Amino acid sequence: MGEEEEEEQPVNRFFPVLGNHDLMTDNGQPYYDYFTLPGNERTYHVSRGLVDLFMLNSMPGEPEGVDADSSQANWLREQLTASGACWKLVVFHHSPYTSDSRGPYKWMRWPFAEWGADAALAGHHHVYERLILEGFPYVINGLGRGSRYAIEEIAEGSEVQYNADHGAMLVEATSSQITFQFITRLDEVIDTYTLEKTCS
Repeated sequence: MGEEEEEEQPVNRFFPVLGNHDLMTDNGQPYYDYFTLPGNERTYHVSRGLVDLFMLNSMPGEPEGVDADSSQANWLREQLTASGACWKLVVFHHSPYTSDSRGPYKWMRWPFAEWGADAALAGHHHVYERLILEGFPYVINGLGRGSRYAIEEIAEGSEVQYNADHGAMLVEATSSQITFQFITRLDEVIDTYTLEKTCS
């Protein structure tokens, strides 16, 4: 008999974070059943080339807490310190800053830059918005589907606001720059933002 071919393991192409709609059915059990994610599947770290992604659970009720002094925040601070990645992106559901009519979620105002992150990416608000606060970028993309929300009073640091159509964000990284683009479903580029630094 010839050698049996080793079964190829599936490659995870999606690394989501929990949101309010995920928890509406059986406290998120369908989410956990469908995805196979690292760690406790709520808070985890993924490396992709030059980029490290740090996925958080911003939902109230998270067992490790959602405040800046919580166990989850301590985990993030330690992971960011230990990471040798060129680019470090923090991803979670509830944006700490927004011009959307439903307002910000202040419990997620963690000192991401101080801890070593390069940018924070969020969803929840059905708009696209990019804010720069004290030199640190916060990007909201909640325009994947569903009704679009109104933009009201422009928040401090908000540089781009958009809610006219659905779309997605493309992120491309090299050892000297990382570029974020929001592109509509009609292939219109609404925003392009680039960070630059020299990585060893």
